[in-house]
Amino acid sequence: MRQTSKTRRTIGIRGQLMGFLCFICLLLVGLFWFLSTQLLEPLYTTHIQKQLTEQAEAIVARMDEAIGKGETLSYWAFGSRLYVNNTFFNALQDDIFELGGMSSFCIDISDTTLRQIFKVDNLSYCNLHRTRPTDTADEQTAYTTARAMRQLCRESGGTVVRKINPPTPSGSVQLMVGRMTSDGNYTVLVTTSLMHVAEAGKVLSTVLPLAAALIFAFSMSAAWLFSEWFTKPLRALSGAARQVAQGNYAVHVDSVRNDELGDLAQEFNHMAKEVQHASQMQRDLLANVSAHSHQGLCRDGARSDRRRQEAPRRADEHHRGRDRPPDGPCFQRHGAEQGHERRTQVREGPLRHGPALR
Repeated sequence: MRQTSKTRRTIGIRGQLMGFLCFICLLLVGLFWFLSTQLLEPLYTTHIQKQLTEQAEAIVARMDEAIGKGETLSYWAFGSRLYVNNTFFNALQDDIFELGGMSSFCIDISDTTLRQIFKVDNLSYCNLHRTRPTDTADEQTAYTTARAMRQLCRESGGTVVRKINPPTPSGSVQLMVGRMTSDGNYTVLVTTSLMHVAEAGKVLSTVLPLAAALIFAFSMSAAWLFSEWFTKPLRALSGAARQVAQGNYAVHVDSVRNDELGDLAQEFNHMAKEVQHASQMQRDLLANVSAHSHQGLCRDGARSDRRRQEAPRRADEHHRGRDRPPDGPCFQRHGAEQGHERRTQVREGPLRHGPALR
């Protein structure tokens, strides 16, 4: 008995594939949002800190090499007059711009008096010095922030990393890395702005909703196309199976795929051919059995008809044989034998009963 199809209470494979792919796309969008809003700034800050550290250590190594050779980098004369080795620091500045990996930075070199002896500044605004590159000496304010960072670098053993907040809300946060020479006479502070990561975060927060909507629409389309491509042979196999259940064993599933679904379609076609061959053999066997049974029934029926036809004739012959007097030689011989027996009994009768009469 063919079972009736049950109503599907859950989504099919196509719906499950679309749901899974959409979930993956949403997960990727969420991961991208998390990376752009939560991890972008720390990762970018770590990368910038690595660059600042490399640049500060390169400057300190260059100064240690010069000090080791006996060169005098700077000294204070009578009357607090500063003398600087311009040849060394000009060459150092050229090397910084040629080999530096950052486009905007500020380098502050100070001595034990916590006063600046050399500076390279190409930032639009330096939070360390609270100055702009175009400011003159008369317009400079007190170096309170710079002196504090120099003192912090010396107190921390020559290694310091700090974020310097802007003096105004419109400014940007800057990152500073400090190192000290091996003899402890000079400190090197290297700073750069983190404005790019802040601007990138703002741009991403603006563009991300639109990008998420586009990615979701694209993922839905891709999921629908993929599910259509994946479930098409399964739907074909389901329809072919229903036809086989209805008795159509000549069904054939077309499949040009070379994966597991293609192998499944080929195995189904082979199964359908084997079932069709077995069904044909069964029909042929039933036809032969029916033919032999029909011939036997026909012979039995013919015998029964002949018997029914011969029965009245035999009955008539039997009745006619009982009513007709017997004649012929057989009957004459039988009558003669009976007469002889009667004569014999008459002759022997007086002899058998003679003594009794006496």
